[in-house]
Amino acid sequence: MKKLGLMYAGLLACLAMIVSPVLSQADCPLVVTQALAAIDDNCQELGRNTACYGYRLVEADFFDGATASFDAPSDRADLVTLRSLRTAALDEATQQWGVALMHLQADIPNLSPGQAVTFIVMGDASIENRVPPDQAQQTGPPITATLAADTTARERPSIDSTALLNLPSGSAWPADAIAPDGDWVRMWVGTDISDTAWVPRSAVAGDQVMNLAVVDPDAYAPMQAFYFTTGIGAPRCREAPDSITIRSPQDQFVTLNINGADVRIGSTITLRSSAENTAVFTVLEGTLELPDGRIIDEWESVDVATGEDGTVTSFGEARPASDDERDVAHGIDERLASNRGEGRRLHAITDMDGMDDMDDMNGMSDMDDEVIHIVQQGDTLFDIAMQYRASMQAIVDVNGVQNPSRIPAGTRLVIPDAGSGFAGLRQPERPPATRPPSQPPATGAGCEGFRATSPLQGLAYGDNRFFWDAAPNADAYRVTVVNNENGRTVSANTTAPTTNVSINTDGRALGPGFSFGWYVEALRGRSVICTTDRVSIPREAPPQTGPPIDGLTASVNCSNLSPYDYATVTWSNAAGGSIDIMVSDMGSGTSYTKMGTSGSETVYSSYYSYSIDGLIVTDGVSTISFGGCVP
Repeated sequence: MKKLGLMYAGLLACLAMIVSPVLSQADCPLVVTQALAAIDDNCQELGRNTACYGYRLVEADFFDGATASFDAPSDRADLVTLRSLRTAALDEATQQWGVALMHLQADIPNLSPGQAVTFIVMGDASIENRVPPDQAQQTGPPITATLAADTTARERPSIDSTALLNLPSGSAWPADAIAPDGDWVRMWVGTDISDTAWVPRSAVAGDQVMNLAVVDPDAYAPMQAFYFTTGIGAPRCREAPDSITIRSPQDQFVTLNINGADVRIGSTITLRSSAENTAVFTVLEGTLELPDGRIIDEWESVDVATGEDGTVTSFGEARPASDDERDVAHGIDERLASNRGEGRRLHAITDMDGMDDMDDMNGMSDMDDEVIHIVQQGDTLFDIAMQYRASMQAIVDVNGVQNPSRIPAGTRLVIPDAGSGFAGLRQPERPPATRPPSQPPATGAGCEGFRATSPLQGLAYGDNRFFWDAAPNADAYRVTVVNNENGRTVSANTTAPTTNVSINTDGRALGPGFSFGWYVEALRGRSVICTTDRVSIPREAPPQTGPPIDGLTASVNCSNLSPYDYATVTWSNAAGGSIDIMVSDMGSGTSYTKMGTSGSETVYSSYYSYSIDGLIVTDGVSTISFGGCVP
């Protein structure tokens, strides 16, 4: 069997999640089986900002002046020049079912070449690139930049932007971009791939940063902004839905402009047209953040109204995913696994089960209980560590890797502690970064005296009123509250001369946690002219709303089928009006956060053939543990 690239394995995970085994093989035509079996060969090792013709029929259109061959399965096209793609609906008579795959860089810094946003376009679906070639931004490989002076790292390339960190002189950081004016450098200043900030060019030693790619923080990368449509109505074969599925790199958030609306996704969502001028976004894993700051959680959908030109006009309220949408989210393509001769879970990107079956795919062998990986063309250290759920740093240390960013094909790597969990590279020794003081006024012309004034000591769990001193020449203000523990934000605007606004900061708005921050932006028109420094502030614990004596109660009703891969959890008297449910199984397990003092929720194992072997229900005050759902 040919090698299955890790990012493509992640895409197969997407594909496995958007198909459903509810119909027998006789109910779905052979073309679906053939298409799923062929995609492995057709789209191996798909690079960043590239589209792949997965299965017939796919039609492509290119921007003026661009030429490309994109007429048959396995053809590739550069997303910079690709104007649109359209995949064909299932047609038994002509034996066609269009599938196209894409890997986007979007706003992921180029600090790990193995990371990309994966799109799968299937059935009656179309996607139109709204980023012209002359406006598409791309970054090159990062360099290590050393600071020549103490400086403050900011959220955007502006002295008026929110201050994030104080960085000491002599510290070294990966840098991958420079602002259009040449005055700011983008650096990676944390342990997470999204921990980027801008520092003044004047604080960086040497001139090598001037050779970095120029990046405008308000512009888009290829296909990062797009419009889409799909067929309306349920197809006869539910293994061949008309949909677009998007998956971000594991544990990362990316910003996409979908039909004119900026959203942030953190894992996997599906997009489908549900009626004329209406679409539905469904979260399969992780979360989706809407332009107004609302969060759509796993197993939830949001209905989206669009105008005649397809532009988003409004988002509805979050709602539980319908039965059909849950089928799309939780379905597993058994036929794909059987066609490829693999009796293992398809989420190869995170799972270690079925390891013996992976030998032919990645050159792995087993000698004296050592896990060995033979590096293939296109492999990156990140991909390899993700595949084996291992530490990038441990792989480097054990094998004496001199250049982690370039490991030659054919290299034999020992994978230490495979299955122990993914971890990134250790950052170079450097003085610790410190948070800036929370209360000095914002700087910049016309910003004197503009500062956040209240609250400074703590947030209430619920409505809070925020106050600040006025900024000269501002005609409006925007206040943003940030949950430092999960990255959720909520914002509110008001017009000048008003200098206060009320914002709800409870668990439904910002999720659980105690560490928060808030800041104010002064606006003139649509431009930010001043920003206060962020106030770091705790939030009080949720109020005890259940009976003070009885406290949390919960019960679990397991499914009556083998394997026992789902259960219904019923609870009451939850403190703070919300609960967390943790499901354990032989895989990665799953977790849920649900609102309500009382309620009922169906929860699932991380894979359809895994039985639930334990559940924990907690409201932050009381914790109840249950045994598993074992046949």
